[in-house]
Amino acid sequence: MHIEELEFDYNRNEQERDQIIGQAFCNPPGKSIRRFSELSLDKLQEFVEKGFADPKESQNNSPTIEYLLELGEIAQSEGRKVTFDGYTVPLEREDYRVSVDAINIYSQGIGECLGQKFTELEETADEFTLTTDLLSAWWD
Repeated sequence: MHIEELEFDYNRNEQERDQIIGQAFCNPPGKSIRRFSELSLDKLQEFVEKGFADPKESQNNSPTIEYLLELGEIAQSEGRKVTFDGYTVPLEREDYRVSVDAINIYSQGIGECLGQKFTELEETADEFTLTTDLLSAWWD
């Protein structure tokens, strides 16, 4: 028996979605996408829990939001600050969604598990940084 994947049913309360992002927005509202940066792990988790972000969604060659959350949780459990960059698509467009296109982990050294999982991103990332104080991957 073949089970078809159901299309994700996005929470369409754009006002609540934008309130969650708050100060992380980089540009004013309009009919175009709105970029955000330095969104916290807690806020990205809230997006998924409230149905604003599909955990199976990915930005081009990036890992899924679910994978990025998992990576963020590992980093946070090691005492690291984690942020995400991305954009929102407005309700007026048929492709309404939240997309995450970058993860940033601010560190003072990294644990083995985090380091191994993070270096796996290098293969698909368009920009990749691995230094003693920053782990960052971005997908176009």
